[in-house]
Amino acid sequence: MKNVIVTVIISVFIYSLIRYFFKGSKKRVVHPRYININELGPVIEMLFENKLEFDFFGITSNGIDCVYFMLEDSVINIDFEVMSEEQIKYVDKYKVYAKSKGYELNETTYGNKPNYSGLKDAPVYKILINADKTLAERVGKEIQNEVFGNDLNTGFEIVP
Repeated sequence: MKNVIVTVIISVFIYSLIRYFFKGSKKRVVHPRYININELGPVIEMLFENKLEFDFFGITSNGIDCVYFMLEDSVINIDFEVMSEEQIKYVDKYKVYAKSKGYELNETTYGNKPNYSGLKDAPVYKILINADKTLAERVGKEIQNEVFGNDLNTGFEIVP
């Protein structure tokens, strides 16, 4: 009887250890989330609160109008990465938008391969707005409207 009790205690202890050390081992499954542009503010707030999977998120209605809200040193800047040929025609509009608002615009790359020929790495156009939540939300809405022609009824998918 003593052996049975010891075996049960050891089994419970081992089971508890396994549960303790491996409870977070399940991969987090992220499901697509859809918003309209008026629901952008709460998502930006989640970014500031580090409640998102990454320190950035993107919104897109069609894969072409994808802009990323990048949390960098406690402020947000907005990126437009040109991954497809269909996006190229929006680069000048994006640049004009930044200039018309007095924002600095930097061109960089993250080393991603575009889905068109001619460039080794996809260009990224970063508007440096150094924004808080309110400014990031306003600029994101303006970009979607003025650059891509989206309106308040456009649905967006949040992308990592």
